[in-house]
Amino acid sequence: MSFYLPQPLAARYEQLRHAALDHVHELLRSLRKQAHDLYPGADQKPDRTLWVIGHFTRLGLPTMPARAPRITGGVIARMAIDRAGRRSVDRVIRAAVDYAAATHDQPHRARRDMHRLTP
Repeated sequence: MSFYLPQPLAARYEQLRHAALDHVHELLRSLRKQAHDLYPGADQKPDRTLWVIGHFTRLGLPTMPARAPRITGGVIARMAIDRAGRRSVDRVIRAAVDYAAATHDQPHRARRDMHRLTP
């Protein structure tokens, strides 16, 4: 996602994403420790797992912590839309074209012999 954003926003996005990842991993470690204290037996592993999943659900987090720490593209898109919403459509389009021209240097993907083809 960050490669679609201007550099200042991309850097901030990555910073927020890494902070969220660290926070969720710390939370998961803490919840696993609490669950182990509540359900210490080896045969109570399912109870520990359900307890941790229950806490993630109550916090509104996905129950798959390995995939959880992600700022969705929709959030970033809304940030960009809010920022662009204060400007006229012409200015936004002009800025997008200028940014694309300055940032993207992509060779043409057409066939190498395309200029020799006839209809």
